[in-house]
Amino acid sequence: MDANMKAAHTSKTIVLAAVCLAGLMMPLSFTGPAVATPAIARDLGGSPVALAWVVNAFVLAFGSFVLAAGTLAQEFEGPARTRAFSLLGTTFGVGLAFGPIWSGLLIEHFGWRSIFLTGAVIGALVLLFGVPRMRETRDPDARGMDGWGTLTFTVALSLLIFGIVTGPQYGWTGTATLALLGAALAMLAAFVAIELKRARPMLDLSLLRYPRFVGVQLLPLATAVCYVVLLILLPIGFIGVEGYSELKAGIMMIPLSLPMAIVPFLAGLLARRYPAGALSAGGLVIAAAGLAWLATMPVGQQSMAIIWPMLLIGIGTGLPWGLMDDLSVSVVPKERAGMATGIFSTMRLAGEAVALAAAAALLLALMQSGLAQALPDARAMADISAIANDMAAGALGQAATHLGDGGKAMLVAVYADAFRALLLALAALTVAAALAAWLLLRPATSGKGVRADACTTHGA
Repeated sequence: MDANMKAAHTSKTIVLAAVCLAGLMMPLSFTGPAVATPAIARDLGGSPVALAWVVNAFVLAFGSFVLAAGTLAQEFEGPARTRAFSLLGTTFGVGLAFGPIWSGLLIEHFGWRSIFLTGAVIGALVLLFGVPRMRETRDPDARGMDGWGTLTFTVALSLLIFGIVTGPQYGWTGTATLALLGAALAMLAAFVAIELKRARPMLDLSLLRYPRFVGVQLLPLATAVCYVVLLILLPIGFIGVEGYSELKAGIMMIPLSLPMAIVPFLAGLLARRYPAGALSAGGLVIAAAGLAWLATMPVGQQSMAIIWPMLLIGIGTGLPWGLMDDLSVSVVPKERAGMATGIFSTMRLAGEAVALAAAAALLLALMQSGLAQALPDARAMADISAIANDMAAGALGQAATHLGDGGKAMLVAVYADAFRALLLALAALTVAAALAAWLLLRPATSGKGVRADACTTHGA
């Protein structure tokens, strides 16, 4: 191997290490703030709308700009690309598995601010060593960043999330909520119009004509519904309702997150013999069963039985999780792989942001409804909203100060009913996503169009 080849190999290794380090930071950016939310609420206060943006701000920024970034970078091809995706998935799984424990340790010993400092240090290392060695796209017709497209997409996603999280506060038919949602639709329409006029758009809408491409985009939405939502809501419940410390809450998340360090790799091996669509659909059905099982678990009793449905959800989600990254680039021509990665990553992050906002809003609305029925005396809506806000932030003790004797037990019952209803709704959505994945990702009978047949052979 001559000097140039050695230098190229070293550069690729550094780039892969930087990408994996960034992949390690992503789950920390989810699980860390989730574990820290009750501590942040105790320290700084804040409504559920404000606290939701602790996570949503990261998701929104990442999801908005990764679409544009997808048009600029593609470093690996063929078997090397498959190995790179496998290593990236494993790194991501390690971050998910041990992120909650790491976050709990940091909070207990150094405070909640140390979580965000950790992310800043990792990001700085990636920028310093990885970015200078990344090459631009090999698509000869690429035209760089799409400024107007990026702007309109970011504004549309921001308005949509803001409208969803404020819905329970101002009412779904309130002027503010309707204005935000209407403005989001208008900006989305503007984004689509801009992309249709560009010769080389960062979002190639023509690919949506291919069912398998659409099917791939549904997978991250499904995993957001059945898995990512729990990464955020469960730690808050463990700390605020069950009474666990931040470290104990992190330990309790292991059954949900540990399968992500193992199952995605096994999914890649299974995909050599079985269709990816069937594996993905089967995994989502398993996850839905876990959600339904979790809905039967007692709340407020620190029951260890909860670990079994959590484990089932993690195993089920790990199957599509291990397949969808490689699938995202296997269904398009090679020269558009960077763009496809950008679209897929954007769907993942945007879907997670919307799913988190919608789940939190639904949980808050269900708690408000439960409180309105459970309180023995007539309470003003402002009082009910304040109590529900404290509950959603994981401050059940603070919420109980609004009530008399026995207030905390009643709040736990209201929270339990609301959380069960949310879990059942998530299970139903996951089953629907499983059916869609099975229908859309079935093996193609024709080689026309994008490389659809690669979906069933990407693990080979």
